[in-house]
Amino acid sequence: MLVGWQKPVLGTQLIYGHPLVLGLFRAWLMNENSGKIIHELVDGILPTTWNSTVTWTGRGLTFGALGNLRVEVPNFKVGNAFTVASRIYITDRGANWPAVMGNWTGKDADWFVGWDQGNYSTYLDTAAGNYSIDSTVAVTLNQWIDVAYVFDGRFIRIYEDGIEVVTDDNGAYTTMSDEGTSDIEIGSNSADRTWIGFMAHLYFWKNRALKSAEVMSLHIAPYAMFARSSAARHFDTIAVEAKMFLKNVSLYASLKGDTNGLWRTFKTEYGS
Repeated sequence: MLVGWQKPVLGTQLIYGHPLVLGLFRAWLMNENSGKIIHELVDGILPTTWNSTVTWTGRGLTFGALGNLRVEVPNFKVGNAFTVASRIYITDRGANWPAVMGNWTGKDADWFVGWDQGNYSTYLDTAAGNYSIDSTVAVTLNQWIDVAYVFDGRFIRIYEDGIEVVTDDNGAYTTMSDEGTSDIEIGSNSADRTWIGFMAHLYFWKNRALKSAEVMSLHIAPYAMFARSSAARHFDTIAVEAKMFLKNVSLYASLKGDTNGLWRTFKTEYGS
């Protein structure tokens, strides 16, 4: 089993000072466990259209047949650098170009990150033309894996469990096409390019290519950039008293820990 399964509870917020939050454009924790709404942690709830084969499992979404979940995000521009990171469990890799995330309209601005014929693959529409990777590295079946796809404007790097398994230099294909208004899809890039399995979370960084060390840190602690739930940090029943002496004047300060894990002064008394 992978490390880092302490998924935050529903309603958990991002820690905006965390280094990994810089450039984070979309983040889905997929901890709703029921219904047909996914809470997006950067901008809030986004409209969703569900395929009937998509359900919930204890750790996230279940793609129970070769069907897809479309998450409608208007004006979703991937930027000239990006990172996609997800924790998935694949039982059937599908066939042609199944995707962790992507968009396919048959027009300019199509892109996806996933695999093709069982091997890691990507496809980008760029200003210089279409660019794709068809690697010989097979995506792992029947176990949880962390996958990350990183495009820095020239190189595409694909990681499994924090380890770089594919590197490709795309040369002149450095500027993505302008997508205008388009949708993205989770678990596919179009209705006939799907896979069967589970997804525990999905993160997307726009105009940011994570470094290798950052990808490994996501593998080790995928939820470190989220605040711990208040249930895990109930300091409000704990109080301590501090006493200090300044020129023969004593100061008594009663302190409490708030739900952010910070000590706050709520009562002071002065005396001689």
